[in-house]
Amino acid sequence: MAKDPAMLFYTSDFLTGTLFMTNEQVGIYVRLLCAQHQHGGMIDKTSFNSIVGNHNIIRGKFVEVDDGFFNERLMIEMDKRKVKSSNLSANATVRWKKAKQKDNKCNAIASDLNMPTEDANENVNEDRNKNEVKKKISKKLTDEEWLKSIKDNPAYQHIEIDRELAKMDAWLSTQPGRKKTRRFIINWLNKVEKPVSLKPVVNKNEPPRPDILDMPDITEKQRQKNINGVKNIVKKLADRRGF
Repeated sequence: MAKDPAMLFYTSDFLTGTLFMTNEQVGIYVRLLCAQHQHGGMIDKTSFNSIVGNHNIIRGKFVEVDDGFFNERLMIEMDKRKVKSSNLSANATVRWKKAKQKDNKCNAIASDLNMPTEDANENVNEDRNKNEVKKKISKKLTDEEWLKSIKDNPAYQHIEIDRELAKMDAWLSTQPGRKKTRRFIINWLNKVEKPVSLKPVVNKNEPPRPDILDMPDITEKQRQKNINGVKNIVKKLADRRGF
């Protein structure tokens, strides 16, 4: 299958999700999303870490697996678009076959009896798509599993999570109406400054950081392999945490 040239972009969700980012961080985040979309749904770890650097707020938007990093929301949207494209292609084939059969008067009656109507096909495909999306969205991690995933995230290794949670409880006790949601916890942790080392380590032999545009292109076979690998990872994550 050819490379998908576009993806759905929900401006309201994007503005909400990047509210606490600087303009520089927003630019990095957008380019990473584009790189994931154009490279089969996965960004290799070397390129990702070099581009993100110490921007923990950006790192928190991606899931790390053995093969690299990916944004889960974008992966779901890519999968939805692929399913919709396949359904549109299938419906077009059905309509073409029906039109061809109607040209043949001898087969007109048999065509009407054996083939479902176009509306019926579209309704079935629409219901199937809605069920698949609801199934993915309805599965969520428990609070305990989610907190464990935060503690295991390399982006927050410098933070004492339990101490910060206690601080949140103390602050919220003075803020009636505010709740300790997952988004609140992430935003709080992203504001915790990483301790500054008094002896900065400078590696003179470190190669220059690659730019996204310098990432090597991949073959269609490798792209499809990446897509299938990420889909399997998302499915395993969904089965394990109920998302």
